[in-house]
Amino acid sequence: MGGVGQTTFRAVVFEVQTCRRLTFRVVSGPSGAFTAVPPAQAQVLAGPYTPANYARLWISYTSTTAGDTASGSVTVRLEQTGQTWTIPISAATVARPRTEVVLVLDRSGSMKEEAGDGTTKVQKLREAAGVFIQSMLPGDGLSVVRFDSTAQRLTDVTDVGPAPSGSGRTAALNQIDSPALDPGANTSIGAGVQAGRTALVDGQAAASTPYGTQAMVILTDGMENTAPTIATASAGLSANTFAIGLGLPHNISVAALQALTQGNKGYLLVTGALDESQRHRLAKYFLQVLAGVNNAGIVLDPHGELPLGREHRIPFTVSEADIGLDAFLLTSYPYAVDFRLVPHQATFALP
Repeated sequence: MGGVGQTTFRAVVFEVQTCRRLTFRVVSGPSGAFTAVPPAQAQVLAGPYTPANYARLWISYTSTTAGDTASGSVTVRLEQTGQTWTIPISAATVARPRTEVVLVLDRSGSMKEEAGDGTTKVQKLREAAGVFIQSMLPGDGLSVVRFDSTAQRLTDVTDVGPAPSGSGRTAALNQIDSPALDPGANTSIGAGVQAGRTALVDGQAAASTPYGTQAMVILTDGMENTAPTIATASAGLSANTFAIGLGLPHNISVAALQALTQGNKGYLLVTGALDESQRHRLAKYFLQVLAGVNNAGIVLDPHGELPLGREHRIPFTVSEADIGLDAFLLTSYPYAVDFRLVPHQATFALP
């Protein structure tokens, strides 16, 4: 169950065939390092079309050190009949594979242009990269590289630390928001790739525990026009590589970026023209890439408008195989929205 320091929930499940209301209750335990999640009881009724239904009693476990194991048991009673079951429980702490990421960010002169929604491209970049950084998992490493005619490493690979103010996150966000990303000269995406690759190599060498995955995320709005080229710089690159093109395809080195990403277990996303209705598309693309970096899945990607005073429910399904989930709301008015996760059906509800 889970990674180091993570609280994970699993259910004791009873499949029931009944024509009346039944109540299952935890009457003893769980023993060991496990905890019964209140209210430690579950009621079940006959289904509308079949007498079969499910009762779930949730048990939590907080993992410790990688390699540790735990065992215990929990006793459950069916109140209507007095029957009891003693159910064995076991868990093991498995370290989550850590990821080393380098953000390779364009600060060429064209980044001062208007993005299409009333903001400049560099403003969109700062906003979207900030969402990416704040969404990274503790334990993952991050470096930031900038490029125009040349490339420079702004931060070494550093553990981002806990959200929202781990030292690695703070250092990266400070660079993103500083004049270091102010638009400069020409566009050498290849120089950025070279600097990013070197940052990953140096970060892996300095890590006390090796990173399980290396990833490069490139953001550019233009055509490469200064050596080294992407093709030259990418020789020997082994990191999973993703790219985001900010703007229209004919203004971006699409073919070179596709060859780079497809040859390194990644992909290219191009925003196209942005307007007011798509002002968060770049941030959404950064989150999509983050899911790809972490080998995670996107359950649902809704969009729409929420009028003042209205409620909008968006259902989605997760299973017991999912060890966790993150829900993101991209909006220009976060303090005006009451955003909540609520159970859609009691049988699927996580505490």
